[in-house]
Amino acid sequence: MSMANKRGQGLPMNTIVIAAIALMVMIVLIIIFVNKMNEGEDTLNSCGIFANGQCYDGDSCPEGHQIVPNVKECSQGKVCCIQLKDDEEGTD
Repeated sequence: MSMANKRGQGLPMNTIVIAAIALMVMIVLIIIFVNKMNEGEDTLNSCGIFANGQCYDGDSCPEGHQIVPNVKECSQGKVCCIQLKDDEEGTD
């Protein structure tokens, strides 16, 4: 058997190069997606995003406010607090 009869076996070099480029593009897109997801998480963990929350000194909120847990924006020794709605607003 001569080598001329073995045509069509194996992958052509063009296919391998295109597959490698596609793999690199997919990896770059995944990295970009993961980084954007982390930025979104930081925004969601912002004290101001929770109904105009504010950071207060100490480990408690003033009267009429409630602590928002797991907020990273407030510096150490402060808590994020949101104002509670008045119960009397919706009554006639």
